[in-house]
Amino acid sequence: MNYETIINNFHDSLFARTGRSGGSLGWRSKESQQARFDAVLSQGNLDGKTVLDVGCGFGDLAEALRLKAPTALYTGYDINPQFIDVCRSNAPERAFELRNILTHPPETPFDVIVSVGPINIELGHNEELVRSMLRAMYKSCTQHCVMSLASSEYRGTDRGFHYYDPVEILDFALSLTKSVVLKHDYLPHDFSIFMFR
Repeated sequence: MNYETIINNFHDSLFARTGRSGGSLGWRSKESQQARFDAVLSQGNLDGKTVLDVGCGFGDLAEALRLKAPTALYTGYDINPQFIDVCRSNAPERAFELRNILTHPPETPFDVIVSVGPINIELGHNEELVRSMLRAMYKSCTQHCVMSLASSEYRGTDRGFHYYDPVEILDFALSLTKSVVLKHDYLPHDFSIFMFR
């Protein structure tokens, strides 16, 4: 079973139980989701920029982006057909695509590429997959990209979830660019890695 099927099956089962809610995306709370949004949108002036949200879920980041940078141009990608259907139904004026950045990268670069908690369930090869995503995101951005991930510094007991070593992710980011910011100050169980051009 490939990773897309595993991820979609996980979220589809949550969606069947909780519907259009943060629970379907695996968020602990609306507050923790917002903390992540605030963190990934914290660097640079995003007004007037093209912003791609990889693993957009229900497109909730679009509203946080609108409040911070009203003239930013948002696009959302997700591999889950149900999520994309919800996005298009809720916000038909925004651009959403059923698309995997690893197999179908953008034809035109985006100024900023964001991914909020894209692969936090255990797949057996999470580190390799996240490195591939970070590489693809950096290649397709003109200014910076950022990904938030569950931190191994958190000693939680959530079974079936994968926690990433912030230092290892930082080392990988530094292999792509020396202009890097690591934020680990907004939640005890999450961090964000920024890579700048």
